Amino acid sequence: MSIVTNPDPIIARISAALRALDGTKPVIGLGGAHAKGQADEHSGIDFYVFASGLPAAQRLSEDLASRLPEATAFKTWSGEFEAGVDFDFAGQVVEVWFRDTGQVRAAVDRALSGSIEREDRVWTPNGFYSSTVLSDLRSMRVLYCEDSAFAALLETIRHYPEAMRRTAFDAGLAPLRFWRGNMHLATAIARVDSYYLESICHQVRNGLIQSAFAVNRTYFGGDKKMRLSLQKLAALPERFTETVLDAEEPTTSAQWHDRFEGLFAAGDRLAALMADGSQNARAAE
Repeated sequence: MSIVTNPDPIIARISAALRALDGTKPVIGLGGAHAKGQADEHSGIDFYVFASGLPAAQRLSEDLASRLPEATAFKTWSGEFEAGVDFDFAGQVVEVWFRDTGQVRAAVDRALSGSIEREDRVWTPNGFYSSTVLSDLRSMRVLYCEDSAFAALLETIRHYPEAMRRTAFDAGLAPLRFWRGNMHLATAIARVDSYYLESICHQVRNGLIQSAFAVNRTYFGGDKKMRLSLQKLAALPERFTETVLDAEEPTTSAQWHDRFEGLFAAGDRLAALMADGSQNARAAE
């Protein structure tokens, strides 16, 4: 697969087909790497479709196939209040994520009030955070929207909610605070219990990343291209990215001890940045 030099004709064609789907009055957005300006030769073209009363995934797939005869290799998946239809079009992988409008609005309302919800999803190895819908909506390019309430919602989330910031930060540092000084971690380090240590280490790393986004008042958008995402955050501790992403895998007790101490120290520096940012925000009020 190669990157499309000008994906706009494909985007326009598929957008028109999505607008014409039976039984939906959708809001349609371009998401993913193409919306963020990060597309490379491996990037598919991602669409978000928000609608009420979504038909079954198979019906959506059949309806799209009838409107896009050039499309091939259709695949579907479904979940509660959501569905996906993936296919090939003009040599490009296209992914369409259908979401129930009411459920999306409810998730946004909970996030704006400070709720951070994490679910296990097989396609999101570090967990699915319902608040990532804010990042999806904030970064997408709106292709079609005649829903005034949804347009108002998009305007509301232009500014990162302070109620969410503290909750997201604390939730991110929770694994670090649990494992720091924990007897089970200490004995695992002494035994070099690698599988257990690797699991704990990644849990702490993922939490640090969540907290880093909160410090920067930036919506967390998922696990992909994390290095690029971290590079865009203005306020990070020195060598944060290297500490979280680039450290060599430890093989001895001493190396595992140093690995965790480095992560714990990164958490301390994040907490200092969080405190400084909060103080500056209060001073500006």
